[in-house]
Formats: sequence, structure tokens, C-alpha cells
Amino acid sequence: MLDKFNELIKNNIYFRDTVYLILGLLAINFVIIIINLLGGNKNGIFGFHKKIIEYFKKVILELKVVEWLNKKDLIKLTLIVVFSSILLGGLIALLDLGFFKLRDLLI
Repeated sequence: MLDKFNELIKNNIYFRDTVYLILGLLAINFVIIIINLLGGNKNGIFGFHKKIIEYFKKVILELKVVEWLNKKDLIKLTLIVVFSSILLGGLIALLDLGFFKLRDLLI
């Protein structure tokens, strides 16, 4: 039975990667539990998981409060950014060309 399992792992790369992923996740959870049991976290064994869940709850609440732009304002502001970037890029290119010509005149 173990030989068939080893052969399956060798021949099927997706299965092998899935097994390694599961083993890695189990190892990470084991380390977290050991750290919590040794007193590394004051929230108990699953304190780390509670913090992650609490973080995402706060993110969702914050996204509900955000005032999103309408399509017209979004297009207008996007065009302002694009044209400003093009103008600034052109200005920098002209300055670069000017300094290049100045360097050629001095040398």
C-alpha cells in the first residue's frame, strides 16, 4: 500500500504538491499550537486565528463605510492622472536630453 502511495506521489506532480501543501499547513498549525501552549500568546490556543478573523471583519466594515466614486468622476480623475503622468514624463525626458546635450558641449 505504501509503495503505491509513493509511486503516486512520484508520478503525479499535482498530487505531490497538494500533499506537501497539506503537510506544510499541518506543520504551521502544530508550531502555532506549541507556541500558544508554551504561553507565547495570551489569547489561548487559537488566538492567532481570532486575530486574523477580527482583522478581516474590520476590513469588511471599513469597506462598507468607504464612499466610492461614480463612473463619471472615476473616468475624469483617471484621465487627469494619465495626462499628468505623460506631461511629467515628457518634461523629465526634455530635461534629460538637455543635460545630455550640455554634457556633450562641455566634454
